[in-house]
Amino acid sequence: MRRANPPSRREKPEAAKKILLGGVFPAGDMVKAAELRYAAESLRRVFPKAELHIAGENGVPAYGFPGGVPVEQLRETIRQYDAFGWIGTPVSGGELMPGAELLEFASHHGVAAFVWGVGLERGATAESGADRGRGGVFSRLAKLAGLSFFRRFGERKQARARHCLEHGLRTCRFAAAADAPSLEELRRYQRGVNGIAGADSLLLATSAVLPSDEFLIREGRMAAVAFGGREAIPPGTGALLERMAEELKVRFLLVAESPEGRSRLEKLRSGMARADEVARIGEFHSVEELLGGLGCCDLVIGNSFPVILLGLNKLIPAIGVGCGWRAGEYLERFRLPHFAAAEPISERLVARAGLLLEYGEEFQDAALPVREALLEELTAAERALSAALTGNRRRRRR
Repeated sequence: MRRANPPSRREKPEAAKKILLGGVFPAGDMVKAAELRYAAESLRRVFPKAELHIAGENGVPAYGFPGGVPVEQLRETIRQYDAFGWIGTPVSGGELMPGAELLEFASHHGVAAFVWGVGLERGATAESGADRGRGGVFSRLAKLAGLSFFRRFGERKQARARHCLEHGLRTCRFAAAADAPSLEELRRYQRGVNGIAGADSLLLATSAVLPSDEFLIREGRMAAVAFGGREAIPPGTGALLERMAEELKVRFLLVAESPEGRSRLEKLRSGMARADEVARIGEFHSVEELLGGLGCCDLVIGNSFPVILLGLNKLIPAIGVGCGWRAGEYLERFRLPHFAAAEPISERLVARAGLLLEYGEEFQDAALPVREALLEELTAAERALSAALTGNRRRRRR
């Protein structure tokens, strides 16, 4: 009688073969475009043999691009893939983005779903006791996925958002948190969700296009000034920059994230007496060009999270002024100061700026291991994602 062959070792499950990345990436937004590109690079390192498609490219429909398609059409596209990832938070500005609904749809049809670089938003909560009572569970989920709880949300919208977020996150194979507090909150919500701090893909942005502008490359100290978002630049900023130019002998590169931001910087510059000598608004069309401009600077000042993060990636010290908590988390890791926009900061900011300009090389020596630790966390996120998406997959439901 022929002897049966011994059972072979269990083979390692094969990784997802076709991966679709989606998100909301407005045309002309160089930071969003870079986040997508560097997230895609992370996925290619994790799954070098996988077929990676990005929504909005090569004929793949996309939500959030010019001529974006309805969510229903993108849902049909998702069913053709083995894994679907949403880059960034599934919600934004108090509105439920299609990310939560698409994650729910993907998991329902057996497509491995994951979120890359989700961050939690703090601060805004319901104002009245009635609102807090009605949305108790929802408010916790809202903080979890980056959605602020606003009173204008009706009960039906609250219920839909709660269902999408809860189901989408529960069935996600992986959720990469952009910072340590977000990771802790994810783990408190559900132990089964994989996550790691340091998932911000902009940390991978290391190449740069050097500028040819004489203002940027001439000798002397220079600080980048970047105020992003829709908030007005704090009053008195122009006078403060003029004082710093006089006392610290420093020039300023004004960095705009958007056309709206540029108009605010133009107004700021027009109010400076020596603007032609000490201030220039940078013209950047890509993150590589922005990195090249930042490479000419000795300091970053402002509230723009992407510019602060890119500066820290180049080991340039930064001072936060009215920045959000997320930028504050990174500044604290590098032991750098950040001030609320409303507090009187002129004396302290000038003093700290003087110290950072004076001891820039010492800062670089101390900041290098912090940057390396952040990059290691990003590598750990990639390993966790690989483990999450190569596990036993459920039978697909068509």
